[in-house]
Amino acid sequence: MADFNRMPGTPPFSMDKPKFDMNTFKGRLFTILNHFDPRTWLFVGGAKISRSQELLNDYAKTQRLPAGTTDEDMWKARRIVEDAIHPVTKQRKCFLGRGSAFVITKFPIFFFLINSSTAPAMVYWNVIREIYNHGNAYVNSPPSVDWCTLMMTLFLGVTSSCGISVGALKALQLVPALQSLEVGITYFAVSSALACIALYRRADEWCGGGISLISAEDRELGKSLKAGRKAILRTVCTCAFVYPIPSFLVPAVVMKATSAVPMSGVARMMAEVILVLFCTSFGLSCAIASSPTHQGKFSTGGLEPKFQSLTDSSGKPITKVFTKPGWLGM
Repeated sequence: MADFNRMPGTPPFSMDKPKFDMNTFKGRLFTILNHFDPRTWLFVGGAKISRSQELLNDYAKTQRLPAGTTDEDMWKARRIVEDAIHPVTKQRKCFLGRGSAFVITKFPIFFFLINSSTAPAMVYWNVIREIYNHGNAYVNSPPSVDWCTLMMTLFLGVTSSCGISVGALKALQLVPALQSLEVGITYFAVSSALACIALYRRADEWCGGGISLISAEDRELGKSLKAGRKAILRTVCTCAFVYPIPSFLVPAVVMKATSAVPMSGVARMMAEVILVLFCTSFGLSCAIASSPTHQGKFSTGGLEPKFQSLTDSSGKPITKVFTKPGWLGM
């Protein structure tokens, strides 16, 4: 496996800026691959995590690289700490919440879910997937986690994904002409769950709260309901319907298309394992990197009148406004 943390021309170390350019697909892709890199979980023990914390603490005090270290060493230390340590409590995360454990833990869930062909199997693996997702969310949440929201989104995720799965299987039994849609059952079940959860989490913004907008000069401009609804729809389209494509739809379609290819049982299973593993890691990373959702941009012409007569510090009309970075992510 290539070392995604090593690229020609390592930038100067920073405690708050990303290592790679998040305005480019390549930069976002390498950032995500670093985040998902399972070697950080498999080969980084407690001693190395503690040492990485010490290096970052030394840098924070002096704003200089600790003796004997390079920028590359410090970027590695930051990656290890951000993966293993909770940013608020400063405690070590349970492995379920570490990005480096994503592929290892999600791959078997995805594999068995894609290969499920009966209602009990689909229900079981959808429940396991939702429990894992919400366990991950809990591990990475602030100490004052909203248990009501967490339990409600778990309920929505389980009921929507299981309901779509079981309902689709019943429809296929009643209408044999729909058999060609069988490969999309898992994809639509997962997408429906993600959409329901996203809409529930953003209900306040949709129903009247709106979202805060800033100018290119980082000046607060107020809240916009129209921008909030557009951002919510964009989030649902990308996170709920685009991101699951490489993980659930592509493997199912490829497996269906190659089902007639002569192959022994063991060889077929190994091919499917490799396919799902590739789609879970690299394919999903490419899907996430394809959309720069860390900050939304809107034309003032499609927003409320109060945003259409604003000017910047030089007196020029403001035609583009932005959400605060990070708002669009689920």
